Amino acid sequence: MPRNVRPSFIHVDVDGRESAIDTGPKSRTGQMSITLYIRNNGQVTKFITIDCLPSRDGKTQNIQLSANNSEITQSWTINQ
Repeated sequence: MPRNVRPSFIHVDVDGRESAIDTGPKSRTGQMSITLYIRNNGQVTKFITIDCLPSRDGKTQNIQLSANNSEITQSWTINQ
């Protein structure tokens, strides 16, 4: 895990890649959106989206989870 995780960070291990993908926003108020696509009946489909939305003052972060192209299915507010 990196020393500075602000305000969020992603670590991805993918089969066939030599190294993992580690990244996140550069600033304390930077946003991040993660989308997972899958193949469903031969079609590429957006399956899950996670949005990390920090407040302007950088004190809290709202995490929103959307599944299967639907409205927000889960939301959390986290103190930083």
